[in-house]
Amino acid sequence: ASDVPSVVDADALTLLASDPDGVSSARDDLVFTPHPGEAARLLGSDTAAIQGDRLGSLAALRDRLGGTVVLKGAPTLVSNGTTRLIDTLGSSDLAVAGMGDTLSGAIGTLLSQGVAPVAAAGVGLWATARAAQRSERGEGLQATDVADGLPGALSEPPADPRLRAPFVTLDLDPAR
Repeated sequence: ASDVPSVVDADALTLLASDPDGVSSARDDLVFTPHPGEAARLLGSDTAAIQGDRLGSLAALRDRLGGTVVLKGAPTLVSNGTTRLIDTLGSSDLAVAGMGDTLSGAIGTLLSQGVAPVAAAGVGLWATARAAQRSERGEGLQATDVADGLPGALSEPPADPRLRAPFVTLDLDPAR
């Protein structure tokens, strides 16, 4: 097994769901990025239950998988067990084919540069949402629009320089 920080998405999540005992929670450098359907399979639940309690589902996924979990949807949620991030920028325009791959690529790129997993997930999430906004494509948005816009989004100064993470709402009390 590799000790390289990694993003676990798509078919890898399906494989994990098929083997309930096959996940080692010992690796904090993994970022899991399930959408509600994948989350339901991982938790032996259904999509309605995931959507009905997104914060509870995020916590359950984190307990099962370890690492950092990005529960895609409205809103997208991130947790590493200590810090929770709630996306305030994304929209339903991002729910198109290939967007999960774009998000995973953004997160993976940041991980490869030594960014901590929860920060890589938060920045990758913000950058993809901001690139989508900057494209001004709305409902016609495609994953390539976002991929092409990532450099511009990442070069923007923060909206409020007093905030360490201007792109999310921080909820530092996961016990709620």
